[in-house]
Amino acid sequence: MADQVIINGAIYPLETPVIPATDLSFLRGCGAFETWRSYQGQPHALGLHLQRLWQAAALFTVQPLADEATIRQWLREAQARSGYAEVKVNAVCSPGDHSEGVFGAIHPRLVIIVRELHEPPASWYQDGVSVITHRGQRELPEHKTVNYLGGLAALQQAQQAGAHEALYQDTEGCIREGVTSNVHVLHGSRVLSPQRGCLNGITRRGLKPLAQELGLSWHDQDLHMDDLLSADEVWLSSAIREIVPVVSVDGQAIKHGKPGPWAERLRSLYRQRCESEALAEARACT
Repeated sequence: MADQVIINGAIYPLETPVIPATDLSFLRGCGAFETWRSYQGQPHALGLHLQRLWQAAALFTVQPLADEATIRQWLREAQARSGYAEVKVNAVCSPGDHSEGVFGAIHPRLVIIVRELHEPPASWYQDGVSVITHRGQRELPEHKTVNYLGGLAALQQAQQAGAHEALYQDTEGCIREGVTSNVHVLHGSRVLSPQRGCLNGITRRGLKPLAQELGLSWHDQDLHMDDLLSADEVWLSSAIREIVPVVSVDGQAIKHGKPGPWAERLRSLYRQRCESEALAEARACT
């Protein structure tokens, strides 16, 4: 078993290829990325992840380098070579190698890293996690770019506090998103989720109809610290973690300081839906 990397369609063991130092994702921090995982051996929501990747890549004038069917075939071959049953995938699109001026580039590059999926610790779901707030906001929050310098400072602050994640709080006092996740709160039967200044997460999009099927109403709106501290439950969502309950914010307990029932109920249903969707998506592309 071995990690694999795909570079513009060519597949190598991860340690083999060399990316030129003149690649603008390295030289200028100019690039877009996506992260997804497989269920039942198939990538989940690949079309949505690629759509978001190409939207971000358009910021630096890169057009889609391959269609979904082609990338799905690359992934199938890379996963077969890896020997892994389930994989975590990181895709990075770069404008390519520096040519002139500051951001001039040639030969756009799509790098897709295929590694073994390691499920998050069960304790995250059973015991919940703590988060902190961090004054700041990502540049271009509606896109996933490789510029993570602000996130580095926030996560360092979280680590020093023994917390799992840092939530961005803007100058208006609004909680926008986590450095690596979306954030949602539950008040009674109402789910509140930030509507602006954050990434429209794919897991977030998948959770909304499931919550509604279970009788919860979903409201896209600004969140403030009081909304978190008075919540019945607070959740983080992301492709790898799915739904993680938050039990404290800045050292202050949420409700009783324990995960509530809805987080696990939603996560169980979400996982079932992802498994069926991944298989259906794979069948539709064959």
